[in-house]
Amino acid sequence: MENQNNKQDLIKSIIDKIPSKLFPNTNETSSKTIGTIGFAIGIAVLVFSFIPCLGAYAIYLAIPGIYVNLWAIRRNSKMSTLMTLGLIFSIIATLIGIYWCYAVASAANEMEKAFSELEKL
Repeated sequence: MENQNNKQDLIKSIIDKIPSKLFPNTNETSSKTIGTIGFAIGIAVLVFSFIPCLGAYAIYLAIPGIYVNLWAIRRNSKMSTLMTLGLIFSIIATLIGIYWCYAVASAANEMEKAFSELEKL
């Protein structure tokens, strides 16, 4: 239990270093609501990111999810598991979206090479 509290304190200290000007003031109740919304965004964007080729657009949806979850964690005195999971899901969706961008770019590069070889024939 103490190890979990140490992890939460570490995450909280990292988040507290983010300038407070980026996050509007909210009370604890609304930050829990915002955290729930961030969790929902995280789940939705994670599911969307697994769609082949379209998953590259998950980056555009995950960035607001990361922001909303950071905002909720920063404003809530008690870190909620939902907020942390929403943040993790959004980060994973961003990474998957970056992978899809790389995969599409690699496929386009391979197609260009194949067409140039066809032109030589």
